[in-house]
Amino acid sequence: MHVIVDFRISPMGTGTASIKPFVMECVNAIKKSGLKFTVHDTGTSMEGDYETIMKVICECHEAAHKLGSSRVATDIRVASRSDKEEHLGKRRGGPVQQGDKTEEIVAKLEK
Repeated sequence: MHVIVDFRISPMGTGTASIKPFVMECVNAIKKSGLKFTVHDTGTSMEGDYETIMKVICECHEAAHKLGSSRVATDIRVASRSDKEEHLGKRRGGPVQQGDKTEEIVAKLEK
């Protein structure tokens, strides 16, 4: 089933307010999966096969523990349609045209 998912992973008990290493680990897992995604101020959106997306979110969640978070909370919203296949940014004219910050955010995190 094709879905659009928005999710946010909140690592807790890290001793710091920075989530940079957690976001980068998750971005790397998403890139490796080949899924279409966008990173935004309050989370990440992906589109693709439901099972593939859930596997990537699980990898991101587990990575937060491996990176030292003693507690991790993941919020997930899943949207699907049975009448047609939707895509990220379709309603807004496309994420790049509407100021998608994915490349900018990832570039900052990689520094």
